[in-house]
Amino acid sequence: MTLPTKKGGPAHRSEYLMIESAEIQNFRLFESLSLKGFRRVNLVVGDNGAGKTSFLEALFVAGVSNAEIGARFRVWRSMEMGPGSPQELYDGLYLSLFHNFERGRVGSIILKGSEEDTRTLKFYYDTGAPVLLPLTDQNLPPQLGQLYSPVAFEWTDSTGKTTKSMLQTQPNGTLASSPTPPRGVDPTFLAARSPFNSSENAKWFSDMSKQTNEGRFIKSLQEQFPEIEDVRTEIELGKNTVFIKYKKAKRRIPINLVSEGMNKILTILLHIAHSERTATYVDELENGIHFSRHEKMAEQILTFAREYNTQVFASTHSSEFLKSVVPVIKKHPQDFTFIRIFQENEVGKAAIIDGAKGVELIEAGLELRV
Repeated sequence: MTLPTKKGGPAHRSEYLMIESAEIQNFRLFESLSLKGFRRVNLVVGDNGAGKTSFLEALFVAGVSNAEIGARFRVWRSMEMGPGSPQELYDGLYLSLFHNFERGRVGSIILKGSEEDTRTLKFYYDTGAPVLLPLTDQNLPPQLGQLYSPVAFEWTDSTGKTTKSMLQTQPNGTLASSPTPPRGVDPTFLAARSPFNSSENAKWFSDMSKQTNEGRFIKSLQEQFPEIEDVRTEIELGKNTVFIKYKKAKRRIPINLVSEGMNKILTILLHIAHSERTATYVDELENGIHFSRHEKMAEQILTFAREYNTQVFASTHSSEFLKSVVPVIKKHPQDFTFIRIFQENEVGKAAIIDGAKGVELIEAGLELRV
């Protein structure tokens, strides 16, 4: 099968390198990690608790430019936050990002690849510049306010330009991020335990429809679900939502009510298309998808990733999934790698396994090891 290349793109599109390597220092389980050899689709494997999600988060946080990422990580991991002192709020958001939960460490993530994806992130507790938060009681002197050390994030792009961002606690107890210049298109992240954003999906699908590219997504769903006649966005309770029309149905139905698996396939493809010339991260890729659809889904992910020049990093727990995608990897071994995450002495480690070798190990019934 010959996979398509998106037409009308810049002349240098075929030279796009994506992320080729990563160096991670003092991020969650990873004290010091260096990997190179990433490809178009990278499947992250390993035992529960090995650090697969943390690895995806490390690459993702290096690609964005806003300190509110700590709050997003808590939401994605289904961790609620209640009231607390300024320092407690900061520690709740950020302390877990540092290896061994040590405030004195400086974390860093270095990505190398294409011009836009070559980036460095440094994050640290800015203990040299503690912030005084005044008490809300106006009758008390300001020196009785609460001191706290903010966490600073510094992103440096390939030109050497550095953007610094940090969340600061406001007198009313809310958190506000220092403004940062827009990067263009940020990478996207699909968390395992966070619901899909229906309004975002509808907006992105509508954007594709305006460009007359919605047919690519409809056809992909029809390949998985032949009973679908049409897909479009409609308003449901004041919100834009993706609706499905079955061939014999009398009305359209919100995709969320039809099938979570169908919705997930569409969501993944929309994220890949939206993240053109950057990356999409998917945690627990196969969850909610019937095994009979895995091979076709892997083929569609690669097709869209090539067409939209997007790189994909996706974790999986399932040997059944890995076996089902072997035929796709055999056809396109140069586009796949496996990233094995494991621990030694409670420290996160990782190894790259190329597509062809990974297939040999899977077919032999062996664990993916270097």
